Amino acid sequence: MLYCDVDKDGYPDCWRAASDRIRLGGLWLCDNTIWSGHVATATDKEGEAGVTAFIREHNRLVAEDTRYVGSIVPRDGVMTALRIE
Repeated sequence: MLYCDVDKDGYPDCWRAASDRIRLGGLWLCDNTIWSGHVATATDKEGEAGVTAFIREHNRLVAEDTRYVGSIVPRDGVMTALRIE
């Protein structure tokens, strides 16, 4: 299991670095992937300019990776992605 809770602008790079290293049956967890609903509207929280775009990119990268099956647990959003191939 790998848990990602770095600065939001690092989410895509963390996924890129980790996704090949997680073993079959391994789990990726990433916090704040709903970002108080801002990922749905593509807006940023006050004082957090540009951060939402990095979270949306991360979520897209995980969703498009066919080696994983993922889901986001509601509230502020914890991404869970299980490596299946």
